[in-house]
Amino acid sequence: MTNQHPLPFQPILGDGPIQVFHMDHFFHAPSLQPHRHDFYMIFWVTEGAGVHFIDFRKYELMPGRVFFVQQGQVHQVEKYPDRAWVVLFEENYFRSFLNHNANQEQSGILDYFNDAPYVDLDHYTMESFEALALLLSGELRHYQKSRILEYYITIMLLQANRLHKQQQTRPHTGQSELVRQLKVLIEQHYREHKDHHFYCRALHADIRKLNKASTEALGKTVYELIRDRILIESKALLLTTGLSVKEISFNLGFADPSYFCRLFRKMTGYSPVEFRRDGFESSRCRTAEQHF
Repeated sequence: MTNQHPLPFQPILGDGPIQVFHMDHFFHAPSLQPHRHDFYMIFWVTEGAGVHFIDFRKYELMPGRVFFVQQGQVHQVEKYPDRAWVVLFEENYFRSFLNHNANQEQSGILDYFNDAPYVDLDHYTMESFEALALLLSGELRHYQKSRILEYYITIMLLQANRLHKQQQTRPHTGQSELVRQLKVLIEQHYREHKDHHFYCRALHADIRKLNKASTEALGKTVYELIRDRILIESKALLLTTGLSVKEISFNLGFADPSYFCRLFRKMTGYSPVEFRRDGFESSRCRTAEQHF
């Protein structure tokens, strides 16, 4: 059985690899439907409130709260706020940022495994973001390919992650860098390596050490991190592509589609076919978490 109506892959709005929008009672109908992004997005509200979903989890939009939505994540706006800023940029800009700031990968709001991919700005950083958004807008009007655009985005991401580190509720441990490297490896290799052995060898750590560091930092074991990443991608493929369940299982590195189906049901309470049939609403009702 295939999905006859896959979710759209939304391209970047407007022309050019970087776009900045000041949303003043903005309305974009396609974003009200579940979709995947073909770009990265920094999004923060300046007035009013709203609701959106990222990878099937529900989040409140409120003044001063900055979200980072990664390329390929499933996104849906349920209610638009009155006013907000949106900065969109293509993958090469994000890769350049990581090349110059490698320790930021899978960290703070850039962490794909983060159940709360946002940070609440303080007064100083809110003013800084407003100024940077205006500078970005002005630079784009005159120099669409300016390197200065990349620097403004870099400042935003670094400031947001600095605040995120200050606001995190879990205690900082001496193993934070080890956990960050683990998340980078899982994101790169979860399709082909689903047990701990590869990650232990790559990080020169035994599984007890990795599980202890991961549990202290994230509340999850290595296996749970891998499982959760597989689950997010399997849901996205079921809803956003026309691939069969068998093709999706192979895409995710499962040699036995029946095993993939059993695992998916164990994690969600649905078979892949049932999940695809019931669609986005089933995932939101069964697995979405409130982050208010």
